[in-house]
Amino acid sequence: QRETGLAMLRRDFAGALEADRRLASDGGPAFARLGEFVSLVWIGRDAEARRLAEEIAPNMTAPTPTVSGDQQICTAPDLALVLARLGEPARADRLAEAGLAAWERAPGLRMPQDRMCRVRLLAVARRRDDALAEFERAVDLGFRNFIDWGFVNIEDDPTLDPLRDDPRF
Repeated sequence: QRETGLAMLRRDFAGALEADRRLASDGGPAFARLGEFVSLVWIGRDAEARRLAEEIAPNMTAPTPTVSGDQQICTAPDLALVLARLGEPARADRLAEAGLAAWERAPGLRMPQDRMCRVRLLAVARRRDDALAEFERAVDLGFRNFIDWGFVNIEDDPTLDPLRDDPRF
């Protein structure tokens, strides 16, 4: 985990991918596979990311996706982005909406950095004004730049690209 965090801080996503793969291969925690998935998305290896998602979260890749648990809620935007980039925008939209519904049912996801999971879901769902309003709420609650799991820098997060040209972001 330490290696992954340091690689993310350096913005070395390929290094984070390798660190996550080492952690997962050594019988590390299940979230190492999620870290591996996110790293693949961030370096644009979409087909490989989708194959991994089908393995580790088949419920999210089903034609009618479901999203369960905090980790899936916060990785759903990445998978939705992959689906959209692979030419499946309708599936991406269904997944983003399933992620948003799961977020609403997850009372533990209310810290400022957790609200960024919702911002990311809204952004990939092309609900720009809602995403920006939620981003402002997160900032008002204390969010500054890092999404705390994995030291993710919002400047590098591709799910937030639709918001970048707005001064509110």
